[in-house]
Amino acid sequence: MTDQTTSPEGPASWWEDYLEIFFAPSRVFARRQDASFWLPLLILTVVAALLVIGLKGSYAPAIDADLARGMEVAQQKNPSLTAEQVEQGIAIQRKVIGVVSLVIFPILALLLGLILWGASKLVGATEKLGQAMLIATFASFPRVVGLLAGGVQGLFLPPEALNGANRLSLGPSRFLDPDTVSALTVALANRFDLTLLWITLLLAIGLKVIGKINMNKALIAAGLVWLIGALPTVGPAIVGGG
Repeated sequence: MTDQTTSPEGPASWWEDYLEIFFAPSRVFARRQDASFWLPLLILTVVAALLVIGLKGSYAPAIDADLARGMEVAQQKNPSLTAEQVEQGIAIQRKVIGVVSLVIFPILALLLGLILWGASKLVGATEKLGQAMLIATFASFPRVVGLLAGGVQGLFLPPEALNGANRLSLGPSRFLDPDTVSALTVALANRFDLTLLWITLLLAIGLKVIGKINMNKALIAAGLVWLIGALPTVGPAIVGGG
């Protein structure tokens, strides 16, 4: 953790990566292209977990609103569900979300790296799988910014405005009322969250630097990753009738 890498600008400490990835990503990717992704993944995991725990209360109203809306749909499909069963279902889902939220950041980063590696080969990138994981891990740090921004909003927005997690996003979906707008519309709008667009741009920059391809090809590969990333949310919304 005290290893230093020499760059054209001089030696850099490991901790500088986690600042410069936000304003000088090319520099980070250039000097860490042969490094392991495990340290940044560990730091991402710890920082995100601490924020999730600290901001749990500010996110709770929005998450509870989504859970209640989901159980309402379940009741419509299965009228035999009692109020007690609904409450039990919400309580279980709340616990599951609490656990998943602590580990979802590293899982998403690893999946992102795997998808990026596959997509990059379509445009002739030369990075190895471990390097793709490194790119994806560093590119995932804006998620921490998005998490913090959502939590701060949750502290100051009135309770009636927190009727869905999308209300805490940094994109167009924050303006959509999930009680009146279709789930498909919300899912599509969520893909234009500034955090996701920032991540996509960092993926492209990382591919350009480490994958040794031009920016146009890097953007194509990163855009493909962005499209694939929409499937887990947009797909179910389409199947469910939006």
